[in-house]
Amino acid sequence: MPLYRSVWTPVAGAVTAVAAAVVLVARGPAVLAAEVVLVSVAGLVAGHALQPDPRRRWETGCRVAVGASATTLVAVGLGELVGPVALLVALLGAATHPAGVPAVVGGAGARRCRGAARPAGDLTLLDERVLLRMWRESDARMRRCWDTPVAAAELADTRRRLLDELLRRDPARMTAWWP
Repeated sequence: MPLYRSVWTPVAGAVTAVAAAVVLVARGPAVLAAEVVLVSVAGLVAGHALQPDPRRRWETGCRVAVGASATTLVAVGLGELVGPVALLVALLGAATHPAGVPAVVGGAGARRCRGAARPAGDLTLLDERVLLRMWRESDARMRRCWDTPVAAAELADTRRRLLDELLRRDPARMTAWWP
């Protein structure tokens, strides 16, 4: 994936820069600025509203804003040069973004997660509240992240260890909670 991203990013950047230059020349700086600002605001609001994790809403909103602006510039700018084919190029660029496939498959807010959410050390030393918080965080991570099979296996192992420890501490409560 790093190689794909390192090739995709400069190609997409070059296409976007050409499209922005075409819009600038063909329609003027006021139209270019208006398009970028309006689409960025719409993307920011959409990304912010669709992110389930409140701590990541602004980051997601900003990412969606930049992506929406770039896609719009490509569609409009290349539309000036090649007509309706530009929409296909813009959609193809958005669909092939390195983070795009997990977002399409996993729904809004899905993204690649960096690093493992793996508790280090002996879980028997942790307070029950900490274990429950770790369980909730692992649940949220499981729903929003699409990682490598190794990371998914580590997350499953973390959740297994947490359940085992919670079951060891209070079997009756866990049996009632988890049928």
